[in-house]
Amino acid sequence: MKAVVSRPRMLAVACWTGADYRSVRASVGGDVVEHGAVVVAAFWLRRQPRWLHLSPWACRDAQQLLDGGSPTGRRASSLATVLHEAIHARGLEDEAQVNCYAVQLVPAAARLMGLSPARADYLGLLALNYTRRTAPPGCWNALACRDRGEWDLA
Repeated sequence: MKAVVSRPRMLAVACWTGADYRSVRASVGGDVVEHGAVVVAAFWLRRQPRWLHLSPWACRDAQQLLDGGSPTGRRASSLATVLHEAIHARGLEDEAQVNCYAVQLVPAAARLMGLSPARADYLGLLALNYTRRTAPPGCWNALACRDRGEWDLA
C-alpha cells in the first residue's frame, strides 16, 4: 500500500513582503493573491519541495504567536496555514483532508511553541471555527472531519 504522507523533512519558510509575495505568486503562475473571497495566505510548490512561501500577514501573525502573543483567530488561522502547507510538502494533496489535519494539529503545535494546554486548545478551537467558516467549496468535509470521523487523528 502506498504511503499517503512522506517521511518528515526539513522545510524552510520564506516570509515575503506584500510586493514580493505578489511577485513570487505571479512567477509561479499564481498571478493573483485573491480569488474572489478566498485569499491565498501561503503556498507550497512541488518544484521547490523544501520551501513554504508565506504572505506577510500569515507570517506576521504566526511570528506574533511564536513571540508569546495571546491566541487570536488570526494567529490560529496563520498557524493552521503553516501546518496546512507543511502537510502538502509531505505529500498529501486533498485540500479538505489537509485542512482537517492542519486544524487538528494546531493544539499540539501550539504546545510545542510553549502555550499552556488551555491556550493551545483554545487556539485549536479558533482554527477549527475559522477554517470551517472560510474554506472554499470542496476544501472542507464535515462528515470526514469530525470526532471519530474518517480523518480524526485522535
